Amino acid sequence: MSELQWSEVKRHLPPALRARVRSRDAAYRQFIEAVLWVARGNAPWASIPEEAGPWRPIYVRYVRWAELGYWADVCTGLGVNSPLGEALRAHAERSRGRSEWRQQRRGSKS
Repeated sequence: MSELQWSEVKRHLPPALRARVRSRDAAYRQFIEAVLWVARGNAPWASIPEEAGPWRPIYVRYVRWAELGYWADVCTGLGVNSPLGEALRAHAERSRGRSEWRQQRRGSKS
């Protein structure tokens, strides 16, 4: 992600999250870049490069951000037709579909 894209992503985040990002800029950028790495290559979460940190906390935060709708803001910041934005949007859609399927299965077992 370029510096310009990163500044645009930050600009499109909700105000409360933007304030947290400002205080830990490098950590949040590293997190988003790890998610983009997974989305771009449709890679398994466990294959995230070691320098990004442990994959599980990244995945857990990814899911939390998906539930809060933050990935749409990140996609907007990356650009409507940018390859990174498209890859992230597609990944988020696949994740949402799997999550809905899991919730339906859990509901039908009760």
